[in-house]
Amino acid sequence: MWHYMESPDEFRRRVRLLVGAALALKHFNRVLSASLNLQKTESLWGWFDGVTLMTQYSQLKEALPSELAFANISPALFAAKLAQMSLMVYRRPTTAKYVLFLDKSGSMADALTGPLGALGHDDSKLREFLGTERIAVSKISLAAGLALALYRRFNAEVYLFDTEVERVSPREVINTLLTIKADGGTNIGAVMEEVMKIDRPDNVYLIVSDGIAEADEGLTKKFTQKYGVKTRLILIPPSSEDYRWIQDLKKRNNVVYARDVVQFEKGVRKLLT
Repeated sequence: MWHYMESPDEFRRRVRLLVGAALALKHFNRVLSASLNLQKTESLWGWFDGVTLMTQYSQLKEALPSELAFANISPALFAAKLAQMSLMVYRRPTTAKYVLFLDKSGSMADALTGPLGALGHDDSKLREFLGTERIAVSKISLAAGLALALYRRFNAEVYLFDTEVERVSPREVINTLLTIKADGGTNIGAVMEEVMKIDRPDNVYLIVSDGIAEADEGLTKKFTQKYGVKTRLILIPPSSEDYRWIQDLKKRNNVVYARDVVQFEKGVRKLLT
């Protein structure tokens, strides 16, 4: 109440950020298909005919009988193939693990608009609260609602980034809505480096940002070559698409440019299903 009396306009703005996140959370809880939890990682590993090249030594127990025969026929050859991870193993699909990287720079507090029913809520009380037939939801509220829905439904990992990257809890995601300031930039290179550090075979990465900037060419090339197939990107204005690494992701159909609330939701469905 003291903060409200001291700065009522800022207090109302924070309330709108929280209301937007709550609407987005409820909406994405409903529209994200339960089948997401059953998605497998075949497309990420490039499997064929139930067999793949091993990518980690823990897969040795899944090696084909023909490969294990080398251990008796030629131990040296078997050891060489094992060292080079060129043994063929049975595929064992696992559930995809979603990892979100959400831009928390100041510009993310700006709004995206859409029809009042864009988030599935067009009742008279909401219309009266907003005072309009169109809904305006901050970009950070949409991203936070999505993050909380994926955490709640599928135990997704959530990271926030601007110039640095930090893994956060759901409580810290909400705290960001209460503390976001109209300043700060973004460093997509830090996100790429974090992905390389935490990578697991079943991870699928989703980046949401309105301020993508250029990064080191060597880093972006290495990132797209190794992680491009597992990375999804939702761009929001005024972010630019004119970077080589983004074009590489677009060729894989892994980029959505969301200019309003409706396109944001459609982008989420497209990239995660």
